Amino acid sequence: MKLPSTNSKLRRALDPGPLDASSHRDEIARLKQLFGHAIEIDGLQPLETCVPYALKLTDDPAYEAIRHAHQDIYAGPEFMEWMIGNLLVELAAATLGCLICYFSNGHFKHVGIMLSADRVRSKWGVMPRYVHSIDEVPAAYGYCVRFFHCPTPTVAKAKFREFALRKGLTQSAIEQLVTAR
Repeated sequence: MKLPSTNSKLRRALDPGPLDASSHRDEIARLKQLFGHAIEIDGLQPLETCVPYALKLTDDPAYEAIRHAHQDIYAGPEFMEWMIGNLLVELAAATLGCLICYFSNGHFKHVGIMLSADRVRSKWGVMPRYVHSIDEVPAAYGYCVRFFHCPTPTVAKAKFREFALRKGLTQSAIEQLVTAR
């Protein structure tokens, strides 16, 4: 689904630039005065990003151990592209609790969880978690969205371990990392 361009000025203004989480909250409030958006802050979690949040990976000891020990193995764009190609079932339209994935030039950029037909909860990088309309996200996330069935946390965690194995880790290395934490 292509997003309308009616919020282009807001979306460009939402690109975070060099702000910390506290300053970003202030910027969101300032932008509300300018654009009248419906973005609401939904909590601070500076150590998680959109993919671990949406797939509920941050409470998984294996995920945390792997991402801390191997900077190139984490739940980011490469993992989501792999998930889209290997597990996620695409939906024709948004459904409650499904994943909404944002794409720019065909490449995955962002994921959130659908709360209703037009409201999303998502984590914007290391910025706060927000509840927002589908088209109230930074322009850098792109103008194309697709909807996918959200896997259970158990399935998502198993798929992340499978991804880590495909990236070269062994099962014993993963177990050692978890034990060491």
